[in-house]
Formats: sequence, structure tokens, C-alpha cells
Amino acid sequence: MKDLVFKVLLLTRVVFPPIIFSVFHPFIAMLFNECVLDGIVSPHHFFIDYIPKDIRGQHKVKYDIFLDAWGFLNGLIPVLYSENKFYHVFEKTRLLILTLFLWKIIGYILVYKFKNYKYSLIFQNFYLAVYLAVSFCDFFKIRKNVGKVAAVFILIIVLREFYLVSLNKKL
Repeated sequence: MKDLVFKVLLLTRVVFPPIIFSVFHPFIAMLFNECVLDGIVSPHHFFIDYIPKDIRGQHKVKYDIFLDAWGFLNGLIPVLYSENKFYHVFEKTRLLILTLFLWKIIGYILVYKFKNYKYSLIFQNFYLAVYLAVSFCDFFKIRKNVGKVAAVFILIIVLREFYLVSLNKKL
């Protein structure tokens, strides 16, 4: 039974991102992806007892990095797919968002290869910060001060990353 719950939780993180980023506004979709799918559904947060013993303590390199990257990749649906109803949201930031996505993916690859989460300090998740800032401004119809909003989101994400690195010293 525990194995089934674990697999369902992981499957949920695989199945839902393409749906949410295709249907919902990018700000809501990314919040759902980060807060619900990555923050609650991910087994290492609230379902630790359901993680197989051979994976416990190694969740970052066993499944979490891949599922985080999968969620961020699906976040590119409204950025790159011109038929998406929210394609316009990233009109002026498309190249920036894509570049920051690739920056984060390089960081994930280094974390995975060297089993050292400190690479996340170098390859900060500016993708998430800028993505949220741009989509936040669109969602709340903020036309001015997008740069200031982005700076606030970047600060929050950088502080979050320092906290996460302190938690994940060993991979």
C-alpha cells in the first residue's frame, strides 16, 4: 500500500503540470505547481513514511530534481506555444524566461552530477522569480514597475534558495 501511495504521489507530479499550464493563467499555474504539487504532494514533505527505504534521504537525486525540472519545463507552455491563451503574458520577456530556464536546468544537472546542492546557490532559480513576477503583473494588471516587482520576487527566491541549501547539505 505504501508503495502505491508513493507512486500515485509521483504520478500526480508528472500528470498535472501539463494540464495546469495549459488551462490556468501562468501565475496561478506556477503557484499551484510550486505550492501544491512540489510543496504538498511531493512525498518528502508530508508523506515521508511512504517513501521507500532505499530512497529516503536521497529524494533530491532520485526523483525531486527531475520532477521540479518537469514542472518548470511545462511552465514554458504559455511562454513558447503561440496557441496557448496566455502566450501574450510573456510577449516582451520570452527570451529572458527561456534563458533563465536553461540557467536553472544547468544548475540541476550540476547538482545531480556532483551530488552537491550548493550549485543551486550559483545557478539561482531566477527563472521562477521572473516567471512569477511577469505573470503576477499580468494577472493583477500592473503595467508599470514590473522591474521592481521582479526585484522583490528575485529577493524572495534567492532567500528561499539559501534556506533550501541549508536544509539539503547532503544529497
